Amino acid sequence: IHPSVAKLVETATHPRVLVVNDPVPSLKVNNLYTDVNAGMRQAVRYLSRKGFRKIGMLHGPWEVPFGVGRKKVKVPFIDTQLKVKGLIRALKAEGIRFKESGFRSGNANSEAEGYRIMKEWLREKDIPEVIVCGNDDLAFGALKAIKGSGRKIAVTGFDDNALAQSFNPSLTTLRQPLKQIGKDAVDILVRQIKSPPSRPFSQKYLPRLVVRKSA
Repeated sequence: IHPSVAKLVETATHPRVLVVNDPVPSLKVNNLYTDVNAGMRQAVRYLSRKGFRKIGMLHGPWEVPFGVGRKKVKVPFIDTQLKVKGLIRALKAEGIRFKESGFRSGNANSEAEGYRIMKEWLREKDIPEVIVCGNDDLAFGALKAIKGSGRKIAVTGFDDNALAQSFNPSLTTLRQPLKQIGKDAVDILVRQIKSPPSRPFSQKYLPRLVVRKSA
């Protein structure tokens, strides 16, 4: 989000403002979000039980640059930071060693960027057995790069978007209940416009691991 918009949201106390995901503790507006930590615990527990111990990550940018007047400002990419920290916590909880060299950052959460990063990574000898991706698009790009490499590397995503099931191989991913979040968001805003509450509403949703062929 552009810093000017972010500042408006961060300083708002209005009941008609609602943020989906990116739960920042200081927010004083309505917030509905996916429990990223719980999702990463599900994924790592599943991978660990399959015998995987070398687990890495391909994620989006840690910060995003914006032009504000004549200045360039870097804004934290909260989605990326939550997922990276969530995966590290999950690995530690399972007693799996965390290696910084096993985490790679792209410039965007896109399929093209997932392909580019994975192509570069495949030139190295020491590479994780599993790549946990920050979203499904990055995972699609990683899988395309792996296909022609002769390497066997499992891949997981995050979202369960429209292509995840039909992709070849079908993608093991964490499903966010986005339709339910969207419905609840509208219901909450309509209710709060009619009868403004004394404090903002906050609710987290549990993602579900959907196991398919990629891992």
